Amino acid sequence: MNRSLAPAAVLCLASLLPCPILPQQTASTPPRLPKDPAALLKSAWQENGLHGPDVQPWHVHATWTDVDQKGQATSTGTWEEWWAGENKYKISYISGSFQQNLFVTDHGVFATGSADAPNWEFELIQHAVISPIPDPQRLSKSAWHGNRQKRGQIEITCASQFALPPLPSLGAPHSGDQYCFADELPALRVYVSDDEEMSTDSLVRFQGRYLARRIRVLQTGLPETDIALDQVERIPSVADEDFAPPQGAVPATAVLISRSAFINKRIGGKPPEYPDKAKAERMSGAVLLEVTIRSDGSVTDVQALTGPPLLQKSAVKAVSTWRYQPYQIAGTPVGVRTRVRIIYTLGG
Repeated sequence: MNRSLAPAAVLCLASLLPCPILPQQTASTPPRLPKDPAALLKSAWQENGLHGPDVQPWHVHATWTDVDQKGQATSTGTWEEWWAGENKYKISYISGSFQQNLFVTDHGVFATGSADAPNWEFELIQHAVISPIPDPQRLSKSAWHGNRQKRGQIEITCASQFALPPLPSLGAPHSGDQYCFADELPALRVYVSDDEEMSTDSLVRFQGRYLARRIRVLQTGLPETDIALDQVERIPSVADEDFAPPQGAVPATAVLISRSAFINKRIGGKPPEYPDKAKAERMSGAVLLEVTIRSDGSVTDVQALTGPPLLQKSAVKAVSTWRYQPYQIAGTPVGVRTRVRIIYTLGG
């Protein structure tokens, strides 16, 4: 992909610049960046997003827009969530003719409106706002490397699964993720994987954590997605009836879940085979798939989104045989719609 991310912008901290859309809060001085990359990721996980045992009930509203190569908006949607606990939250998804309200309770997950899983752009918002950095316990156990580099005029510090001094170009063959930070603060500014690049801008502190008001996501072969965090606020009081599914709500058939939630959760299935023709042509790269994992852990409805066609067929065939530990919400197995990335790399 030839579109490059803009240089990381100045942090929009409540203590430095006015951020009228989001509440200004007094917070203790955030910790500086640890030198050890594993410690850096742990600190960043604690300092970014809206998760953790000390988070108070909150309400968030955001908008996403897909933009084509000509800079024209092709689709848009809004995501709104009210959260009061691990099994007490509700989400509103609206995009075009699609509309769904999801209710997570101690008794399961229920939905009104569409029975289908929402567009994947909604998961991008959920991931970028609530948990932009996965729980370190879910990250790869491979060695992490630390490095410093320049992004435009900004010095950034990165924790990487691969020992490369510069940020790789999107789509370049490598086999790991990279999380980068700026201004000596553990606020995520850039995330890079084989098929995705995310940058954040206009950061604020909310409940002692960093949130980005502007997020840009580039995915190989897919439209650019721009995310605007319009509103975030505390919920001053929680009433159970505000989170109860209304009459007519039905059990949800599939919910959107980030692929990071399934790291080390696969328990069966065949590995992908490297096609002989792809080997002969020295073809490598990543294949991005969208799949449904049923409540029993089996995989269905596998769709290749990006990647070389020769490798897509191999990836679809293999992943269709995979089996996972069932994903549970409130102790109940549920079907999920998620993404899987398969990396094909030739030896020297």
